[in-house]
Amino acid sequence: MKKVLFTLLFLGFYSLASALTLTGTVTRVLDGDTIMVGVDKVRFRYIDAPESKQKSGPMCTVYLKSLIEGKQVTVIYTSRDLYKRIIGTVMLDKTNINKMMVSEGYSWSYKGYDTKAFRALQLSARTSLIGMWKENEGEGSCEPWNFRKKLCTE
Repeated sequence: MKKVLFTLLFLGFYSLASALTLTGTVTRVLDGDTIMVGVDKVRFRYIDAPESKQKSGPMCTVYLKSLIEGKQVTVIYTSRDLYKRIIGTVMLDKTNINKMMVSEGYSWSYKGYDTKAFRALQLSARTSLIGMWKENEGEGSCEPWNFRKKLCTE
């Protein structure tokens, strides 16, 4: 009984402690999936936008700026990455900006880190030829994770 009670208490504490929030003004949009909220660098969870040096990179950054730069957002997160960036979901009021970036065609669903829902949003944007998919006629470009590894070029 003590073991069960301890486990329930631990799990209850863990679930409260595991979801953290950061609320603040977006002071800078670094690229299509990384922003500064105050002094904290935030990397969007589940998505991977084209790099700045990629063909669609600047367009995706401009779109994200138009959505959130200078606005107050809430970031829901559970971890930081090796570079100490917060990895989270960015909310503008009740709008999930991570999902919006993919559904509007301005980011890839980040292969290996994404969910089925994000893959479905990407497929819809791609087949609808919107955002970067319009520019690339539905074929997209080099995936950002492959571009960073120099497995493809643009």
